[in-house]
Amino acid sequence: MSIETKFKKLKSLSFENTQAVLLWCFNLKASHKRKSPSFFTIKNSEKLKSVNVIFNKNISENTKKKLGGKFITINEYLSLEEFSKYLTCEINYENLTLTSICEADIKKFMLKETRLAYCDYQLTIPSEISLYERTIVDYLTPEKNSGYFLISMDCEMLITEKGKEIGRISLLDHNSNILLDEYVQPLGKVVDYMTKYSGLTKEKVEGGINFDELQEKVLSFVGKNTYILGHALENDLQYLKIKHSLLIDTSHIFKTHENKRLRLKHLLLKKLEKEVQNGEHSSVEDSKSCLDLLKYKIAEYKTLKDSFIAKKYLQLEHPIRFYDDTNFSSYKETILLEEKSLNFFNISDDNFTEIFNNFDNSMVNFIFFEEEDIIRMVCWNV
Repeated sequence: MSIETKFKKLKSLSFENTQAVLLWCFNLKASHKRKSPSFFTIKNSEKLKSVNVIFNKNISENTKKKLGGKFITINEYLSLEEFSKYLTCEINYENLTLTSICEADIKKFMLKETRLAYCDYQLTIPSEISLYERTIVDYLTPEKNSGYFLISMDCEMLITEKGKEIGRISLLDHNSNILLDEYVQPLGKVVDYMTKYSGLTKEKVEGGINFDELQEKVLSFVGKNTYILGHALENDLQYLKIKHSLLIDTSHIFKTHENKRLRLKHLLLKKLEKEVQNGEHSSVEDSKSCLDLLKYKIAEYKTLKDSFIAKKYLQLEHPIRFYDDTNFSSYKETILLEEKSLNFFNISDDNFTEIFNNFDNSMVNFIFFEEEDIIRMVCWNV
């Protein structure tokens, strides 16, 4: 019987979970993943002879068709070259050092599809004009640079006869200093202050600034050069009516393997073991929490890089072999060996075809390629 693999409801994978599959397949001694991944199973695993990890540097459309087209997105902000280097490193995710945020660290986390922050991408409306285009017509945009390279933003909402409106807004700089914390008078008559969740009351809101003042104040801090950080930014930017292209959204950075976005409260508990929003929400607290999550992600990437530089490689119970375009032909000799092995290939599409033809049913094959700056993966079995 041949080896069979199955990913359960899998749409995306983090670096850590991708490595966890390899750790489990090879019973590695790395400390952070000993249990089998909940999202991955191998049938007839006792027959497993080798695992092939293949990085196709210039994949063709024809090769994609051969692989079946059911690709998993690697939800990381790494190049294929970086990803391939770090995958063999021993990574310690415990006690990450959350340092201050530098401008050079944040560019890679920018939301690639800005439209996701300006419309509900789960909503479909038949129209010749996209929802994104119709939504942003009346929005303001920053016209000049500011002295802030990063602003963390959160808004508390209330319900009026016009729908949702902003009742409070908070802006923090990259060092968690409060730049703006204002209550806002809504344009419509208030139907529900949602005090239990927002902390907003009639007294607080009536003493707030008006909507025009709100936009003016926000744009005094947010310039053309400023990244806006937040969680589920579409909930804030649509009602703020400010269009901007430099966006970092923590709900997208930390998607689950089902490609779902976690609520801020659940994400903080999972990643930082921090409890928030137990009572009324605070836009200041939530803005700071987004900064902490960004620091965590930056620290993760620095740990990957430091482990590679220090040559902290995985401790293997089985051989690990590396191949590229110069020596890939020697792979044929390797597959004749009886011992279990982990094989890494960093090759061009031309050589991939030859290796592809040598796969047999005792192997598990993880194939990675880059498509529009996004890493895709497929697990392919004969």
